[in-house]
Amino acid sequence: MSTGMGSKISAIAALPLVLTACLGGGAQMEEPPELPTYGPVVIAELAENLVQVKLSMTTQTVENHITEMANCNLASYALQVGRRYARHLRTNAYEEDGLWRADAVYSLSDGRPRGQVIDAATLVVACSNNNIPMV
Repeated sequence: MSTGMGSKISAIAALPLVLTACLGGGAQMEEPPELPTYGPVVIAELAENLVQVKLSMTTQTVENHITEMANCNLASYALQVGRRYARHLRTNAYEEDGLWRADAVYSLSDGRPRGQVIDAATLVVACSNNNIPMV
């Protein structure tokens, strides 16, 4: 007559394997992503209604973070100089030895321009909500 004790013991012995599988196979927990360190933001007027934004940061937390940061800083600047809209003309972004740099150019206008438009007021709110630093 079998007591079934062998099946209870094997079930208990398998418990650590089940827990390990549920916890990700015993893998080490990943470190949280490194927070970016922001360099200075330089905004210069190239001509009337034409603005250049240069900035740098150590880490991109998401793809295109440096470009988003350039757009946010431009939007903040546009509102400071009394412009509601901007149009992105170009951005050169690159990484060198762990430092991301961006050089972006925009046109500013009071009226809504044609093409892809940045509404400065709307973008500043979104940037603030996403904790993107602005000038």
